[in-house]
Amino acid sequence: MFVANGRIALIKAKFNNEYFIAHKLIYTNCEIGDLSSNCPIEFSETGLINATSNDDYSNDIIFATCTDESTACMVNDTIVGGNHGMPCAINIICKNHNKTYKDIGAIYIDENSVPFVLVKVLNGDRLVFVHKNEDERAYSCDYVKKITGTLTYIKNGNDTKSITPLVQACGFLCRSNRYLNKQITAYKNGKEILFIGSAKDCDLVKINEEYLVINPVSCVNELVEKRPKDGYTHHVDIADFGKPMIESKVNYLVNNDGTIVIEFNYKKLSDCFWRTQMGLMCQTKRDVYGGGVYRYIPKTKPLITYDGVFDLTKPSPIYPLTEKLLPKRLDLTKEFWQDKNSPPDRVVEYIRDENGNDKLCFACGYLPIYDCEKSVRLKYAKSAFTVVDSRKIYPIAKDTDFDSVKGVGYKKYFEPTENGISIYSVNYQNKNYIYADFFKKGKCEYQIKGKITLYEKSDDILYQIKDGKLVVESLKEGSLYATFIEEI
Repeated sequence: MFVANGRIALIKAKFNNEYFIAHKLIYTNCEIGDLSSNCPIEFSETGLINATSNDDYSNDIIFATCTDESTACMVNDTIVGGNHGMPCAINIICKNHNKTYKDIGAIYIDENSVPFVLVKVLNGDRLVFVHKNEDERAYSCDYVKKITGTLTYIKNGNDTKSITPLVQACGFLCRSNRYLNKQITAYKNGKEILFIGSAKDCDLVKINEEYLVINPVSCVNELVEKRPKDGYTHHVDIADFGKPMIESKVNYLVNNDGTIVIEFNYKKLSDCFWRTQMGLMCQTKRDVYGGGVYRYIPKTKPLITYDGVFDLTKPSPIYPLTEKLLPKRLDLTKEFWQDKNSPPDRVVEYIRDENGNDKLCFACGYLPIYDCEKSVRLKYAKSAFTVVDSRKIYPIAKDTDFDSVKGVGYKKYFEPTENGISIYSVNYQNKNYIYADFFKKGKCEYQIKGKITLYEKSDDILYQIKDGKLVVESLKEGSLYATFIEEI
């Protein structure tokens, strides 16, 4: 493996004899980043580099480009954390307003007597305000998202002139994340490798990201309370103020086959309505081979939509996108599960060539441990996934009555076994989690290294251990699956 650190970090691992798989990730330290962004870890590009290439940074085949897979929380009925800011900023344009950093924290009221706080001075024409709430119980906040008429100065500023917005728009207030740690570490045989810039001889890369999601009400109130007597002298970081609501601790572990394993641990720290927590999210991959991208979610039922039946129990076309495939948002609740006692736990995508052959596969989901074990998700997750516009998939860890979430997810690229059959494994803590999928009669094999235990399977699946291999067989046509755990 090869890792290079920097604002855009690169991790490269052997994929097969012809290609390396390469992940690029945005790795901006917040102290030098843009204060209009949360600056989360983002895996922004994944592709294949020819094994004979001397260029470590240019992918020959790019099958994923994205800056929107950083996992956020659903708090107080809005998405915050990850790459999502606080949903309460009002950006205004007001020509020659004469406000400076010294006016940050000033309080104004509009013509409806609603109080607003000036939180950012962006330039000579642009300012950012937030409605000033008093109740810090975040679930009871209701933000006013529009300024009515002229803003009249009340107190706490330097320039006392009124402000009349020419244009205004409601948006996110960043940052919502107060960073505790962000670090890339490389390992070889379990031992940390010290490196500057890059390391070429490692078998595991860990990216640690820890931050607090800040209560926006207490954030703005504290910004006002702590304003220096003569005002602020610089553009302040909103995340330095206020009380934390959620603690987010995530490790991205990139294995030596390019698999990304995501350890996540979230805790509620103060009074808020924490409705949903995903451990990961993924977007549809690119149609790089000309035959479309097909998606499959094991353990689901065909979905009845306004455009007919959409069947994710078998690989179904997702890209090129068809707008009427799915509603704007669809929660895969129990009515869409084949077995109401077994929540769907993964999604698989097949990237095909123009002849309809599977060329590359991608899978993401949860390993059946901690809070993502089947019985725990059955208790705390009413919805197994949320599907948005047929592009995004949000596997749900918990969405019912919880104060913490701990689990392990994964994102895996792998080669198909043959059309209609695929098998892949995810290595984590001396265990391999093995997933087999069938869409026709047939067999697949997996070279075993330790003790094999069946976790779950479809009724018409047989398996045996033979000549050092796990042999899995589908007895009928149609979508069947099996999951095994191998102790190494």
